[in-house]
Amino acid sequence: MYYANALVSGLDCYLNSATIGRRRRVAVLAFEEERGGAEMTKIMSAISTKGGSGKSTTIRILAAQLASEGKKVVIIDTDPQGSCAQWVQNAENKGRKIENLGFLAINQLTDIEPTVAKLRGKVDYILLDVQGAATAMILPVAKVSDLIILPWAVTQDDWEALKKSYVILDRIRTDDASISPIIVISNNRITAPDLNHPYVKNRFDVAKKMNIRAAETLIWKRTPYTDMLIKYGSIPQIESTNESIVKAKAEHQAFTHEMLSMLSEAQAKVA
Repeated sequence: MYYANALVSGLDCYLNSATIGRRRRVAVLAFEEERGGAEMTKIMSAISTKGGSGKSTTIRILAAQLASEGKKVVIIDTDPQGSCAQWVQNAENKGRKIENLGFLAINQLTDIEPTVAKLRGKVDYILLDVQGAATAMILPVAKVSDLIILPWAVTQDDWEALKKSYVILDRIRTDDASISPIIVISNNRITAPDLNHPYVKNRFDVAKKMNIRAAETLIWKRTPYTDMLIKYGSIPQIESTNESIVKAKAEHQAFTHEMLSMLSEAQAKVA
């Protein structure tokens, strides 16, 4: 059960706020009861050292699908562009409020760990959308994440950014064995010719050489992913027979459940 204008262990929280100011803080949920302990909260992040790689789209897909399944979700956004904030607010303004979804914007890397610590146990999932090119944020994000997604469109710039992100993460986990999130390559904005790209076609082999995972689910370049920011809000909430929307909904579900399966496998190994 959640309520508005409350505090989550000292965090200012708002529900259905109409403000998108300099800090772009919108619609943070607070919950009256613990969700089953801090270890029950799972944290997924999207990282790239460049903008436009699909980080925010990836976070919106996860958030929309998880919230539609009744999970309590908070997005933590470190990106000054605040596209996730705009997404939440635009959906509400159009009468498509996304239930079970909260939002918090932060702009200091030192805020990441304490913010996550205060939310643990009070929500089911925390999703971090990490500012592009903010390499200093990768370490604190890696420390708190259970799973990190490295999204990339099939361009040379995106591939170079993915490699740079991977090198930083690999160095982090080599230097500190206690930091060991699952790392996943995810292809975004896929078109039919991209299927023949060697790094798409052979993505599982590429990931194996890097000692990470590759997502089987491809996120295709679809109009609904562009329109979800301004027009649709949460795609899983849309009742439509439009082929593109139907396919986007299927991708939401397949991609999210694939990430959850990876989390479950890792938890089972620890147990």
